[in-house]
Amino acid sequence: MIPVPGTIGNRGIELNATAQLIERPNMTLKVDASAWGNRNRFLSASTPVRVVVPGGVQQASWVGYPVGGFWAYRPPAYADANGNGIIEPNEISGPTDVMWVGTPYPTQGATLAPELGLRAIRMGASLDYQAGHVVFNRNHWYSCLDGRCPWAVDPATPLAEQADVVYGRPTPRDFEDGDFLALRTLWVSVEVPPRVTSALHVKSASITLAGRNLHTWTGYSGISPEPYAAETQFGDPEAFTEPLMPALQQWSLRLRVSY
Repeated sequence: MIPVPGTIGNRGIELNATAQLIERPNMTLKVDASAWGNRNRFLSASTPVRVVVPGGVQQASWVGYPVGGFWAYRPPAYADANGNGIIEPNEISGPTDVMWVGTPYPTQGATLAPELGLRAIRMGASLDYQAGHVVFNRNHWYSCLDGRCPWAVDPATPLAEQADVVYGRPTPRDFEDGDFLALRTLWVSVEVPPRVTSALHVKSASITLAGRNLHTWTGYSGISPEPYAAETQFGDPEAFTEPLMPALQQWSLRLRVSY
């Protein structure tokens, strides 16, 4: 990539708060919360910065738009000339220009981490919300290349969707909102009773069961809506969902002993 002199404007806000809602001898409740937002724009450059990756997907920085955003070909014009309910290659005319479809980076988010204590038991969770970005569903797009998917041959599929499939190049239909809410962690910890620790000749002990990456709520139809590390590298050909796996669910059991 050839360096191009330019100016980027970036601004954001981040808020953090901690509240001790309950503090009693046999019950405590604490909540940590945060929220953030970010806005960046490519303000000036001697020439647009554009990288075309396999399949015609473009990550580009145009003046007035976010840096490294996704651009896709406009949907093709089409007409079911023979009336068979199937759009065929000779029934579309593809445009040559591209349009803005979104940024691969979340522009807003929030976290919430409550922690509850009940005598010798403590439990907590953490929720992570991110939004404002789009995800290129490469699995969906790639499965339809050369008409190798039901949407290209099923008359029940809307003609506009058939036309996009036959066109073959990524269009806005291949990009989806990546908004999600994830349950990052869920844990419970139990303090071992004093009579047990005394019998074991230890000062204290606790057992903790914890789960990570437990569930994600999203409208995205692909594998995962989360922005991947590779996707944040401008123009990386591996910046999409096909070669990448989402974070796996994990469970752990920990015993802590103090002497």
